[in-house]
Amino acid sequence: MGLWLGLGLPACTLALDPDQLNAGAEALGCASDEKVCEDPLDPERGVCVSQEDPEYGCGSEVCAPCELRHAIADCGNTQECEIVTCDPPSRYHDCNGNPSDGCEVDKLNDVDNCGSCNGRCSQNNGTPACSNGACVVLVCMYGFEDCDMNPSNLCETALAPGEVCP
Repeated sequence: MGLWLGLGLPACTLALDPDQLNAGAEALGCASDEKVCEDPLDPERGVCVSQEDPEYGCGSEVCAPCELRHAIADCGNTQECEIVTCDPPSRYHDCNGNPSDGCEVDKLNDVDNCGSCNGRCSQNNGTPACSNGACVVLVCMYGFEDCDMNPSNLCETALAPGEVCP
């Protein structure tokens, strides 16, 4: 059941009719930078909330909170949900600059963004992994080894059958 303001005007269901929503905001005495959402203490009542409050979806017509994956959200200058910081910033990062998918990169475990955005682990003759933000050799292709133990060039040495690293 949606929220009713007692005026026959639904508020913050899906706000399909902005005119009705605005009329409800005026009836409640909301300021021009506020909108009507469900009162968390009394779901049968409406309450005026700031369009700069991420807990109520900023300036969008719906009242759902900003939920950005692995991020702490706030309302930007355009009254849209934006990323303040990744959570935790030591692990996650917003590499594509798109707030809608939050902090989409796990820079501690992603081989394409290992340690930083676009920090790709080498795939030279083997399979890399990203461990705690550092590239490591998972396995080398047959006939190759990581003789210098440098993950930046992965499995750099070609070895004949039976041959070992010097």
